[in-house]
Amino acid sequence: MIYRLNQFIQRSFKGIFLSILILLNTGSFFLASVAASPDFEGKLSDQPITIDSDRLESDRNNRLITFKGNVTARQGEMIIHSDVLLLSYLAKEGEIEKVVAQGNVKIIQKNENRIATSGEAVYYNLERKVVLTKKPKIRQGKDVVSGETITLFIDENRSIVEGGKGKRVNAIIYPKEN
Repeated sequence: MIYRLNQFIQRSFKGIFLSILILLNTGSFFLASVAASPDFEGKLSDQPITIDSDRLESDRNNRLITFKGNVTARQGEMIIHSDVLLLSYLAKEGEIEKVVAQGNVKIIQKNENRIATSGEAVYYNLERKVVLTKKPKIRQGKDVVSGETITLFIDENRSIVEGGKGKRVNAIIYPKEN
């Protein structure tokens, strides 16, 4: 059961949160000119990335790109919704440092029937980890995992779901159907 729970969390993170990597391969200012980006199996995807929002702000001095208002980022079967999407990058060649999705975050992977929701999702590029906070929850089919914080260490193939003040980790895993 523990192995299956860990696999569920890992599959969900790999499919859902690596979608944030889609945004990391867009470069610092040329968000629409993506030649290739990793998909969820580590292969190259030739599908375009579309990011829609009410407003786009680019601040070179602070190395920040901000999409505001009804943000939707799409590539293939992956969709990320949020109120705000921030991309901060390092001075050297515009390498992405961090991607932050804030407010009503919903990440959908249609082909895997996965949905993650939270108030905030942060991808740390240098550390190769994703942290979900503010009521994070991952669903795949009927299975659900929630806690105070959900962290995925991408290169280590491991995750941590933590409880918090008065909130314990909750996992609902249904038996496999034969």
